[in-house]
This record gives sequence, C-alpha cells and structure tokens, in this order.
Amino acid sequence: MHESDAVLMDLRGFTRQNAGCVFELHELARLVPLERVVFVTDRRNDETLLAEALGDHRVGVFRLGPMAGSRVRQLLYAVAAAATGNRAAAGAQPASL
Repeated sequence: MHESDAVLMDLRGFTRQNAGCVFELHELARLVPLERVVFVTDRRNDETLLAEALGDHRVGVFRLGPMAGSRVRQLLYAVAAAATGNRAAAGAQPASL
C-alpha cells in the first residue's frame, strides 16, 4: 500500500457480515491517504457501516450498477484520478460518509 499510487477496494455487497473488511478499512484509513483510494460499491452496501468504518474521511466511491461492464473505463479513470490527485475529473463521487 505504501508504494502504490492508488488503491482500489471492491466493497460490493458490503454488510455487517463482512467483518473482515472493516479491519481492512481501518488499516487503509490508518496507512494510506484516502484520497488515493477508490471504493467500488453497489446498492446492496451498508452505507452506514462504511461511514462508521472510515470516520470523517472523505473518500471516492464508485458505484457500479447492473451494467458494470460498460463502466469499466470510468472506473479506470477514477483510479487514475486517485493516483494523480485529480479526483474531480474522474467521475468518482467524493462523499463524506
């Protein structure tokens, strides 16, 4: 993580049953500037749990819908933007969770 320009974490379907992910989220928040992280989510996510795990950090959330294949290019732009610090130009939605 320390040597990466950006981190992509797949949180599709993230709920309280995914307790292991909470540990990973805490470690990411502790070790990596979250401006360099893109989280992939979907409508099944427990947004409250994600907010609890990340605290007051602003993060890039990229929501994938059922037609995910057509959005791969947008996802790659979001990751590239996180790596360069230009998230606003990427389509990842900064969210204060």
